[in-house]
Order: sequence, then structure tokens, then C-alpha cells
Amino acid sequence: MSVTWEHSEDIVLQTSWAICLTVMPNEDEGEHDKKFVWGGLNNTVSVVGTGATESVKYHGHGAFVAAVSVAPDKKTIASGGGDGLVKIWRDGECVQTLNKHGGSAVAPRRGTRAARLHKRRRLARARAVARRAVGAAARAPRTSRAAPPQVTAVAWHPSSGKLASGGCDRSVIVWSGGGELAVEKKHSEHDDDCNCVAWSPCGEQLASGGDDGVVRVYSQGSALKGKGKKHAVNDCRFSPDSKRIACAYADGVVRVFRVGGGSAQVTLKHGDGPCSCLCWNSHGLWSGGWNKRLTLWNPGKGAQVQSIRAGSKVFSVASTAGDAEICATVKAGKLMIWKPKKAEATSYVKKLMSLLTVDVSQFQ
Repeated sequence: MSVTWEHSEDIVLQTSWAICLTVMPNEDEGEHDKKFVWGGLNNTVSVVGTGATESVKYHGHGAFVAAVSVAPDKKTIASGGGDGLVKIWRDGECVQTLNKHGGSAVAPRRGTRAARLHKRRRLARARAVARRAVGAAARAPRTSRAAPPQVTAVAWHPSSGKLASGGCDRSVIVWSGGGELAVEKKHSEHDDDCNCVAWSPCGEQLASGGDDGVVRVYSQGSALKGKGKKHAVNDCRFSPDSKRIACAYADGVVRVFRVGGGSAQVTLKHGDGPCSCLCWNSHGLWSGGWNKRLTLWNPGKGAQVQSIRAGSKVFSVASTAGDAEICATVKAGKLMIWKPKKAEATSYVKKLMSLLTVDVSQFQ
């Protein structure tokens, strides 16, 4: 029996371009106490919540924040930004900065012509990567060495504490270490910018997708080339059983591959415009995009279960603990939350219940 989802609440954000979103698990999480981590063009990593949860902001990126991920310890956050840096946040402060993607924490001195030129080019590149992050095909040419390659994706390993990151330098880096993270391996097989990285739930495989239209699965240190498409890959996600991988393409199509296979097992038409984000949960596969809709699929049957109108372009989508809610950031500057609709008793059940109701007053 399929579940019908209905709109629950909205959380107003500080920017209309909240590019990335993830759910932060809470050990004391209750129905009205959930935390969401998001980043966008305000150069800030923000933690917002429902109920009485106060919002927290982490400042430190010199450009927009394109990716966020929460570690298995439920306390550590990784973020990647347009400054080419990966930052690790814990207990309200930045504990480590990783810059192997070519980033630099040093910007031109304010007030100089170089600083103004750097700012204009950085903003232009920020908009270009933001468009790519939500599925736009247009790309701004990189004409300045002052602006480093952006970090567009970060993902924590589900159990080992490793971190994967991808960026516009066409590389995928795996970081590891007990306290301080260090480069374990660097993959440079993509022919264009890397847009997304994802670990399988079992932790044995790492996948990445990019503007070259190729999905690569790294297993035991080797890169397996998936079947390439002419459209950019905006997002990729493993299924809960780690046997399938769903990929969102800039042509508005979601393709589901069998891990280890070369051709698409299922092709789902999300709608007009690019498909920007994906999320698996126990109800199926969710996709969002520029058609201003959030769609739930049954990948096994290749059928659409429900299509929800978001009212604005969908940038990112995530599922809360226990798959109790589905949430998404949209261009209207909101974090929207949906819950399963409570089933109402049918007229037949209501009539049967009325017949079974006994008036005890007649026995007194």
C-alpha cells in the first residue's frame, strides 16, 4: 500500500540559494527536535532545527558552500566550497582545513583592483557552480588563476571515518586518519568537473559523477567506468542494499544502474529541465529538479508513486531518521518538510464502528 505525503511545515532560510542539505542525527531527537545542515551562496554552513532548536552558523569559507555532510559520530560536519577548501567542523569551530583540491585560504587584499577583479570572477564562478549543482547545463569559463577549483561534493564513510570529496579539478580524493585527516588516495579519471560523490551503505564502494556524463564506481582501489551519457551527472546515490545506484542527469532523466553493470536498468523521466538531487529511503527513490516538483518512484517497477509540487526549483532533498519525513531546499529560500498523510477511515469502516457502538445508558 502506497503512502500519500502531505506538506507539514516550512523553515525560512537566509538565502534563496541553499544548494546543499543533509539531516543531522540527534541522540535525543524527538518529534519536534530535528536538525538540518545546509549551505549556500551566503558562504556559511548553517544548522537549523524545528521546535525549540536554535540555529547555529559556521563562518570560515571564503566563497559559497556547495556541499555538506555529517559524520557517523553525529557531531562532525564536513563542508566544501567555492574557495576550493574542505573544512571540518566540530563543537562550534573549524578543526581542520583541507586544500588538496587547489584551494587557497588567502585572498587578495581588500580595496585593490586585484581584489575587485577576484570578487567579480569568484561571484561569476559561484553562480556557475550553483547552476551546475542544481542541474543547469551552462558553465562559466575559468579565466583566472586567482579563483581556485571549487569543491562540489563531500561524503563521510558510513562507519570508518573516511571522507570523500570531489571538485572542479576533476579529482576525487579519499581522506583518512584518526585525528587529522590526510590524503589516502586521489582519483583523477574524470574528464570534466566532478559534481557528486557517494558511499554505498555497506561502505565497500564509492561512486562519483561529473560533467563528463560518466558515473564511476571505485571498488578496492580500482575505477569502474559506467556507461557515459552526453549530459552531466548532477547527483548519484546508492540504494539501501548497495546493489543499485541512481543517477540524476541534466536532461531531466534519472537512470538506475545495477552496480557492476554497464547499462541502465531503469530510466525514469523526472520532467522538463535538469534533475538536481536524489534520495533513497524505505518508501522508494526521491528526485527533485528544475520542474519545481519532488517525485517519489518505485524503481523496481519503474513507476511514479507520487509527484509533489514544491512551488520553486528544488536544489537538494534528504530524509529524516526512520524515514518519517522528507525535506528539500527550494529556490524560494525555504526548507520544506513533508510527512506521510494519516489514513482516514473509509465510510464502510465508519458505519461498522457506529453499529458496534453500544449505548450503556439503556442498561442502567
